[in-house]
Amino acid sequence: MKLADTDIKARLTTLSDIGITQSPTEVMKLIKDGHIPNLLNTALAAGKIIVDPLPVLESRNNESGALGSSTLDLELGVTFEVLSVPYEVVRIDDERVIRPFVVDCDPGHSRRLSLQETFGVTIIDQSWIRFTMEENDVFELSVGSQVNAFTRQIICLPHDLEGNIDGRSRLARKGITTHITSSRFDAGFCGFVTVEILNTSRCPFNLRPGPRICSIGFVQLSKPVEVPYYKKAGARFSGQH
Repeated sequence: MKLADTDIKARLTTLSDIGITQSPTEVMKLIKDGHIPNLLNTALAAGKIIVDPLPVLESRNNESGALGSSTLDLELGVTFEVLSVPYEVVRIDDERVIRPFVVDCDPGHSRRLSLQETFGVTIIDQSWIRFTMEENDVFELSVGSQVNAFTRQIICLPHDLEGNIDGRSRLARKGITTHITSSRFDAGFCGFVTVEILNTSRCPFNLRPGPRICSIGFVQLSKPVEVPYYKKAGARFSGQH
């Protein structure tokens, strides 16, 4: 069954609330190095959901809060994964925009920088690359294209809760699908959430770090799992960032 609104509020906490003072990057390194079981043992054993940084939960200034009746909205972060095809970085209205390369018929037009020349790109596999934007940058999602993006929040689930993410209806009505598949997060997952964003509309769509991009719901398990996700040997997405 889905947890009630009040139950989510009671279980929400940040890393600092349980005495973990490391930055998200440092926490992710600890997870990768295998030290996270001891570090998070207190929080996970107590049945806490770790959400860091915590989004604005309550409604303010006619803007709805991130906390729904049984879900929590997560915000779009700055790290993106794209197919390893030509992308360029251009200035539009004083904003730096990352978009698929546009061929210009004028050979004398000023040279534009490529994605690889502007950002430090990490090769994920033979076809995907990862890069991190600045807070004020814009990613132009072209029609029919997909981008994998990380949330701003780290989510750590206890041993007796499963998480499920879905896209937001306000984006779906504009033809932006998030999330496509693989929406389940096993008990004991800890890391940034990856959302697969697909533009099924007929116009390019600008993605900016910060707005709420998806929502996560929680399912109470009948008992804690024997092997939480972060302890599984093949948990390739544990501590993902």
